[in-house]
Amino acid sequence: MGSDIYFGYFTFLSNATMAVAALGPPGSEFKNNVVDASDLGVSGYLGFVTLQPQFIENYNNMLAMGGFSGQASTTYFSENASSQYLNLSPQRILPESFFQSGTDNNEFITGYVVYQERLMVFKDKSIYEFIGDDPKSISQRLVSKDYGCVSNKAVVTFLSRCMFLDEKGICEYNGVNVDIVSDRVESTFKRMNLSAAKQEADAVHLKDRNEVWFLIPVDGSTKNNAVIVYDYLIDGWSTYDGFEASKMIVGKQQLAKEDVIWGGYSGRVFAFGESLTSDNGATINCSYKTKYHKRLGESTEEMWRRFYLNNSIA
Repeated sequence: MGSDIYFGYFTFLSNATMAVAALGPPGSEFKNNVVDASDLGVSGYLGFVTLQPQFIENYNNMLAMGGFSGQASTTYFSENASSQYLNLSPQRILPESFFQSGTDNNEFITGYVVYQERLMVFKDKSIYEFIGDDPKSISQRLVSKDYGCVSNKAVVTFLSRCMFLDEKGICEYNGVNVDIVSDRVESTFKRMNLSAAKQEADAVHLKDRNEVWFLIPVDGSTKNNAVIVYDYLIDGWSTYDGFEASKMIVGKQQLAKEDVIWGGYSGRVFAFGESLTSDNGATINCSYKTKYHKRLGESTEEMWRRFYLNNSIA
């Protein structure tokens, strides 16, 4: 590689197409070309070396990239988009703009998330964080050697909290300490298929319900078949099962309000929430009314946070 060539840089246009820009010496003309990534067999282009990043995160107007084949602990940073080369997208990446995170632990980077003005770097069993707004001034700190994250999909940030799925359960990072917080549903995580969870596990924050949902495979399943729900309003845990979902998002579409929308392994898309507003033409053959649970009776209304009904049909 000639010394006057910096790096190429890229952005994803779709799953199979990317934009590649060849960058020459400072002040030279930028030449942008759209190519089919399937023809190259790669997802990105760095200089004359083809690398395949699995994770990309936008942090302080920089692109952070990792999960490269053969570089399990390496994170590349682009130049800051608001610096010398204004408003460039994708960004310029200099060959020296990379960092190593825990090269002595034989672990892989499993994902990134931006949390409290820092970039969290998750590995299998450890966590690091970057702080800074330019590759030349970025600093790195070890956060934990006891916990990590199994998948870049299984991490959420909400309010001032960061929760993620470790091999042993759900962890929380508050900016200072990392702790397991899912002790009350530990029995479910003992059933988790860890190898499948590394590919399938997912997480989502449902703000309207004050809940965080984690989707995992259990009991030997290679597909997600259990949901662990954390209600942070009452600090309560519960689990759902009976369906298989490959991915969850919070969305609205034609729904009355935002709710969890999930995709099944068959390719169909579903939504949680109140699906029926009437008896749907079927006969209602029983009903049950509870007593009032407030001292002031009918003059006070409250919403159930959880309601479980156990019944059997003779």
